[in-house]
Amino acid sequence: MNAVAGLTLIAVAAGAGLYGAFVLWERLPPRLAVAVEAAAGGGIAAGALLVQEHGGRGDWVVAVGALAVLAPVQCRVLFGPPGNLSAAWAGQGLLPTGFRPRRKARNPRSPMDEPSLATEPTPPAAAATVPAPEVAAAIPPQITRAPRRRARQTRVVLRKVGPWSVFKFSLLFYLCVMTVILLALAMLYGILGAVGALEHVTEFARNLFADKSFSINGGWIFARLTVLGLAMVLIWSLINLFIAFLYNLISDVIGGIEVTLAERH
Repeated sequence: MNAVAGLTLIAVAAGAGLYGAFVLWERLPPRLAVAVEAAAGGGIAAGALLVQEHGGRGDWVVAVGALAVLAPVQCRVLFGPPGNLSAAWAGQGLLPTGFRPRRKARNPRSPMDEPSLATEPTPPAAAATVPAPEVAAAIPPQITRAPRRRARQTRVVLRKVGPWSVFKFSLLFYLCVMTVILLALAMLYGILGAVGALEHVTEFARNLFADKSFSINGGWIFARLTVLGLAMVLIWSLINLFIAFLYNLISDVIGGIEVTLAERH
């Protein structure tokens, strides 16, 4: 009974979380949007714990609290600030704008909607006049179009790159990537635990290695993954910093990278 209720709760919470992320995140007020995603994340964690046979009070507090915090954080990283529709369509977030719902075009306002225009009588149409033969002969048979103006282009050279700005951007970028990956792994771990896949893997490993004490400890795994992720964030940020210094040295010799900027038609 608990397994069926847990799977149902996981399905409902996952659907609510997806609908809230792709539809409601940019339309609801910020606090309400965060509350919806937090409730969806907590519902997934609660459903996973209902399926499991052994779940203490500490597991409920840690799992529900962790997913309730991580779900809004992931939406913030992917879609930008909650309740900010213009910023979301401007591309603030890691998710490309092509994956976001398109803005509905507003219906053009009809002139009859204006009361002043609807009540005013329309003037009678002027009688069509036939041009004189001299005027008709002076009109050219074809009117040539003006030549299309070409878009302006500007060539600039990227001479220097700020090392400190590169380092800050790299830290924030890789930290966001690490957070998204850890959240995806946590959700996958909860789903595998809910369907009982982790128990089958544990039994298979015990029979394979003849070790009855083998067990999968999610807390131990994610603690090491977090430390490893932070270390990789720092390492790759330092690599980008070294690349920025190296680029500045090379640009002093060859003059930097040339970039062509062109305005749209």
